[in-house]
Amino acid sequence: MQLFFYGTLMDPDMRRLVVGEEAESRLRIRPGVLLGYRRLRARDGNDPMLLPARGARLTGQLVDGLRGHPLMRVAQFEGEEYEPRQALALDDAGRRLRLWLFVPRHPHLVGRRPWNFRRWQREHKPRQLRWVRFWLRECPPGTMMEAVVPWHVRRRLAEIERGAGTREATDRRAAEADEDVPEEAHAFALSSAAE
Repeated sequence: MQLFFYGTLMDPDMRRLVVGEEAESRLRIRPGVLLGYRRLRARDGNDPMLLPARGARLTGQLVDGLRGHPLMRVAQFEGEEYEPRQALALDDAGRRLRLWLFVPRHPHLVGRRPWNFRRWQREHKPRQLRWVRFWLRECPPGTMMEAVVPWHVRRRLAEIERGAGTREATDRRAAEADEDVPEEAHAFALSSAAE
């Protein structure tokens, strides 16, 4: 599963704490550019959030190799206000990629001020690292902390890991569903999409 990290998980100390040292050592991380989103601060806090924006681009990290328990830890870290969504990005060679990221479920949570990674590291990282260490003492690896991750996020991540969340699988399911749809419905869908 390929993810895009655009906020606090770009920081190696934070990422290592959240996913664990063993999972961190297996990750392949490289620079990337997310297409179609702006990075802003949360309305009530210092967390980074994304808002769709036509033509926007932002830098972050392409992350390969995160699955299972460490992936659930990321979902729990992101919180119930975030959900996985597929997006487009460019890798360091300029190739377009489809990948996954966690975005806010409700746009009203997103503020108007830009979020800055270096500023977060200077001003907010120490306090957030303390919070994550406390969280890890309360939910150590191997506990049933996945139960805290909202059911729809757990289900979506499980589908993605099985490959059911990939574009190919989505296209295949759509094609299978289309077999029973009359031709007139296809014509209507195409004319509606063009409007």
